[in-house]
Amino acid sequence: ITERVGMPECQLTLAEAAIYMAMAPKSQATAQAIWGAMAEVKDGRTIPVPKALRDGHYAGAASLGHGEGYVSPHSVESADGLELSRDYLGVDRVYYRPTSHGAEAAHRRRLEASDDT
Repeated sequence: ITERVGMPECQLTLAEAAIYMAMAPKSQATAQAIWGAMAEVKDGRTIPVPKALRDGHYAGAASLGHGEGYVSPHSVESADGLELSRDYLGVDRVYYRPTSHGAEAAHRRRLEASDDT
Protein backbone atom coordinates (compact mmCIF):
# COMPACT_ATOMS: atom_id res chain seq x y z
CA ILE A 1 0.00 0.00 0.00
CA THR A 2 2.83 2.40 0.78
CA GLU A 3 4.28 2.04 -2.72
CA ARG A 4 0.95 2.47 -4.47
CA VAL A 5 -0.87 5.01 -2.30
CA GLY A 6 2.04 6.78 -0.65
CA MET A 7 2.53 8.41 2.69
CA PRO A 8 0.77 9.56 4.79
CA GLU A 9 -2.52 8.31 3.29
CA CYS A 10 -1.48 4.65 3.43
CA GLN A 11 -1.02 4.89 7.21
CA LEU A 12 -4.68 5.78 7.54
CA THR A 13 -5.74 3.02 5.16
CA LEU A 14 -3.72 0.38 7.01
CA ALA A 15 -4.87 1.57 10.44
CA GLU A 16 -8.53 1.61 9.42
CA ALA A 17 -8.25 -1.86 7.89
CA ALA A 18 -6.52 -3.27 10.97
CA ILE A 19 -9.05 -1.74 13.38
CA TYR A 20 -12.01 -2.87 11.31
CA MET A 21 -10.72 -6.42 11.00
CA ALA A 22 -9.93 -6.63 14.71
CA MET A 23 -13.44 -5.49 15.64
CA ALA A 24 -15.47 -7.15 12.89
CA PRO A 25 -17.31 -10.41 13.21
CA LYS A 26 -15.43 -12.88 11.07
CA SER A 27 -16.88 -13.92 7.73
CA GLN A 28 -15.97 -16.01 4.73
CA ALA A 29 -16.80 -12.93 2.62
CA THR A 30 -13.53 -11.34 3.73
CA ALA A 31 -11.54 -14.41 2.73
CA GLN A 32 -13.28 -14.58 -0.64
CA ALA A 33 -12.51 -10.89 -1.22
CA ILE A 34 -8.79 -11.15 -0.59
CA TRP A 35 -8.44 -14.43 -2.46
CA GLY A 36 -10.25 -12.95 -5.46
CA ALA A 37 -8.02 -9.87 -5.48
CA MET A 38 -4.87 -11.97 -5.07
CA ALA A 39 -5.92 -14.23 -7.96
CA GLU A 40 -6.25 -11.21 -10.24
CA VAL A 41 -2.78 -10.02 -9.29
CA LYS A 42 -1.32 -13.50 -9.79
CA ASP A 43 -2.98 -13.77 -13.21
CA GLY A 44 -1.67 -10.34 -14.23
CA ARG A 45 -5.10 -8.69 -14.26
CA THR A 46 -3.92 -5.50 -12.61
CA ILE A 47 -4.49 -1.89 -13.53
CA PRO A 48 -2.34 1.14 -12.75
CA VAL A 49 -3.29 3.29 -9.79
CA PRO A 50 -5.19 6.31 -11.18
CA LYS A 51 -3.13 9.50 -11.11
CA ALA A 52 -5.62 11.21 -8.79
CA LEU A 53 -4.95 8.51 -6.17
CA ARG A 54 -1.15 8.60 -6.44
CA ASP A 55 1.00 10.36 -3.87
CA GLY A 56 1.08 14.07 -4.67
CA HIS A 57 3.20 15.19 -1.71
CA TYR A 58 6.68 15.06 -3.23
CA ALA A 59 8.58 17.43 -5.48
CA GLY A 60 7.65 16.79 -9.08
CA ALA A 61 4.39 14.97 -8.33
CA ALA A 62 2.28 17.82 -9.69
CA SER A 63 4.12 17.78 -13.02
CA LEU A 64 3.15 14.09 -13.34
CA GLY A 65 -0.47 14.78 -12.44
CA HIS A 66 -0.21 12.77 -9.23
CA GLY A 67 -2.91 13.68 -6.72
CA GLU A 68 -4.59 16.05 -9.19
CA GLY A 69 -8.36 16.01 -8.85
CA TYR A 70 -8.31 13.92 -5.67
CA VAL A 71 -11.26 14.54 -3.35
CA SER A 72 -11.00 13.09 0.13
CA PRO A 73 -14.07 10.96 0.91
CA HIS A 74 -13.93 12.45 4.41
CA SER A 75 -14.82 15.86 2.99
CA VAL A 76 -17.86 14.72 1.00
CA GLU A 77 -21.31 15.12 2.50
CA SER A 78 -23.68 12.18 2.29
CA ALA A 79 -26.81 11.05 4.07
CA ASP A 80 -25.01 8.60 6.34
CA GLY A 81 -21.60 10.22 6.42
CA LEU A 82 -20.19 7.69 3.97
CA GLU A 83 -19.36 8.14 0.34
CA LEU A 84 -19.51 4.71 -1.24
CA SER A 85 -20.47 5.35 -4.83
CA ARG A 86 -17.28 6.95 -6.17
CA ASP A 87 -15.67 5.09 -9.07
CA TYR A 88 -12.01 5.23 -8.09
CA LEU A 89 -10.59 2.84 -10.67
CA GLY A 90 -12.76 3.30 -13.74
CA VAL A 91 -13.38 -0.45 -14.01
CA ASP A 92 -16.14 -2.63 -12.63
CA ARG A 93 -14.43 -4.75 -9.98
CA VAL A 94 -16.05 -5.99 -6.80
CA TYR A 95 -14.19 -8.18 -4.35
CA TYR A 96 -16.05 -7.80 -1.06
CA ARG A 97 -19.59 -9.10 -1.20
CA PRO A 98 -21.05 -8.91 2.30
CA THR A 99 -23.37 -11.68 3.38
CA SER A 100 -26.90 -11.16 4.71
CA HIS A 101 -25.86 -12.38 8.15
CA GLY A 102 -25.05 -10.45 11.31
CA ALA A 103 -23.32 -7.09 11.07
CA GLU A 104 -22.55 -7.65 7.39
CA ALA A 105 -26.25 -7.26 6.59
CA ALA A 106 -25.98 -3.53 7.37
CA HIS A 107 -22.90 -3.23 5.15
CA ARG A 108 -24.74 -5.01 2.37
CA ARG A 109 -27.74 -2.64 2.62
CA ARG A 110 -25.46 0.43 2.50
CA LEU A 111 -23.60 -0.90 -0.53
CA GLU A 112 -26.84 -1.77 -2.30
CA ALA A 113 -28.23 1.70 -1.52
CA SER A 114 -25.08 3.33 -2.93
CA ASP A 115 -25.53 1.35 -6.16
CA ASP A 116 -28.96 2.99 -6.58
CA THR A 117 -27.54 6.52 -6.61
